[in-house]
Amino acid sequence: MVVAGAAPPTVTWRFVYGGIVLALWIGAAVCAVMGPTWAAVAVAVIAGIGTVLFAANVWAEHHIVGKPDVTAGPDGLTAGSWTIPWDDVRSCGFVTGPWRYKLLNPQMYETERSDATSLIVTRRTADDNGRQIQVGYTLYEHHTDNLDEFLAAVRRYAPSSDDQFGRSTRDYVVDPAVNGRLVAQWAAEGRLTVTNRRGKEKLLFDGAGIRAGRDTIAWGSVAALGAVTDSHTTKMNGVSTGTTYTHRLVIVSTEVDRKGRNVTLRPEYASDYVPPLEQLVPVLQGILPSLSITDKRRSLG
Repeated sequence: MVVAGAAPPTVTWRFVYGGIVLALWIGAAVCAVMGPTWAAVAVAVIAGIGTVLFAANVWAEHHIVGKPDVTAGPDGLTAGSWTIPWDDVRSCGFVTGPWRYKLLNPQMYETERSDATSLIVTRRTADDNGRQIQVGYTLYEHHTDNLDEFLAAVRRYAPSSDDQFGRSTRDYVVDPAVNGRLVAQWAAEGRLTVTNRRGKEKLLFDGAGIRAGRDTIAWGSVAALGAVTDSHTTKMNGVSTGTTYTHRLVIVSTEVDRKGRNVTLRPEYASDYVPPLEQLVPVLQGILPSLSITDKRRSLG
C-alpha cells in the first residue's frame, strides 16, 4: 500500500503567476522599444527570474504525481530515507498540524505557520534512557486520499500495533540493574537522589516529599507529575537566531497561591541526569501507584 504524491486540486495559481510573468516580458519588450535600455534590462531580469521560478514550481508539481511518499510493504514501513521492520512498529498514525519533520533527523520537527500531514511511528526500540523512539515523516502537500486504507494495511502487516502513537510512561523499557539499585536505595535509605552528570544534586525524593532546590512539596500535596519540553527562541532585530530546548519535570501541587493557581515547580530534568527519568518513574509508580505521571517531552534527536 502506497500513499503517493498527487496533483493539486486547482491550478488557478498557474494562470495568475503565468499572467504576471507574461506581463513582465511584455513590459520588458515595451521598454526595449520605447524606454531606456537599463529599464528594459531590469524588467527582463525580473521576468527571467519569475519564469525560472514558475517553471520550477510547475515541474515540482508534476514530478511528485504518482511518486511513492510512504509505503507499507512486506519488508516494513518506509518513509523518506528510513524503513522500520514490522516487528519494531508499536504504533503509527497520521496527524495534521503546524509542524514539519526533518528529513535528516526524523525524530525532530520544526514548527511551521501552515498545517501539514505527517506519519508518526513509535518504535518498540528504546533509546539509551529507556524511552521508545518516535520518528515522523511529513507528506507531500498534495497526496492521494487513501490514508485510512494505508493504516488498514499497516494493521494487517503488524496486527499488534495500534494508532495510539503518543508515548507514555507505560512504554518505558526498564533497565533491571538500574531499577534494582533504585529500589534497594529506597528500601535502605528512604530517599532517591537525582544528580547531573557532574554529581551535583538536582532533585530529592524522600518520605517527606519532593525537593527541587530550596522548594519542597509534600507527597500529600502532590497532585501530578509531568515531563515536558520548554522551547525558547532568541531573536536579534526581529530575526530568529536559534531555539533552545529544555526538558523539565513539572510538579503540580494541590496547594494554591494568592492568585488561586496551583503551586507548580518546573525543575530541569536533562536527559543526562542520573538516574534517567525513564528509570526513576517506574520506581515512583511502585512507591505511589496512585500518582499520575505523564510524559509530553519532544525528541531532541
